[in-house]
Amino acid sequence: LGFSAEDLIGRSAHSIIHHHYPDGREYPVEECPQYAAFKHGKVSRIDNECLWRKDGSPLPVEYGSMPILKEGEIVGAVVSFTDITQRKENERRMAESEQRLGLALAGANLGLWDWRAATGEVVTNDIWSEMLGFTKAELDERYGARLERWSSLVHPDDFGSAMAALKAHADGATDEYRAEYRMQTKSGGWKWILDIGRSVERDAQGIAQRMVGIHQDVTERKESEERMKSYFDSSSDALFLWSPEKGYLQANQAAIK
Repeated sequence: LGFSAEDLIGRSAHSIIHHHYPDGREYPVEECPQYAAFKHGKVSRIDNECLWRKDGSPLPVEYGSMPILKEGEIVGAVVSFTDITQRKENERRMAESEQRLGLALAGANLGLWDWRAATGEVVTNDIWSEMLGFTKAELDERYGARLERWSSLVHPDDFGSAMAALKAHADGATDEYRAEYRMQTKSGGWKWILDIGRSVERDAQGIAQRMVGIHQDVTERKESEERMKSYFDSSSDALFLWSPEKGYLQANQAAIK
């Protein structure tokens, strides 16, 4: 903090190093946990305050305070503190990153999910729920953070393939998890979802312990593909699918006849 012993001995520590809150508001000594240890015998641990250096700059700290007792009487207090400047900077950067991610997801209308395999906990953002017509609170109340908030809404005909793709990536057999399947909406209808995720934590055996991914509503694309397929199959005109790289890929019944 930049003080010498002579600067502090015999003076009120609160008035020298703990006189204001981090936001600049005056800090009454009666509200100070360090003072409470000396005055009332209260034990405290605080991680959202600062101490003030001799040059007037704040130092973010985590500190603990406890009374010193002698024959049942409070005769002093011990205060120990740790400089948490780097931790606070990391928290600030994390908050900024989360804000940027949230804006990006909102702009692209993407649902976010975070699955911890060890506990089975699944955390999703608001868009993930709203994509299906629910509020996040409604799914939280119905399923909590359990995997059922996802699995119970996947179409039964699609669940097996989706789980197989998820397990393959969790086991390390694929570079990413990717699946397209239907999920039931609040109104009882179905939406096609493109689900993409990756493992961000693996154990010593290479098994995924945490996976993070996104949901995208691709219903419009899937319905367009279905209409094209229906037209291709039922048309009385001879139709072919062809690519420059692979040549003819498919022909409809009219073309075969």
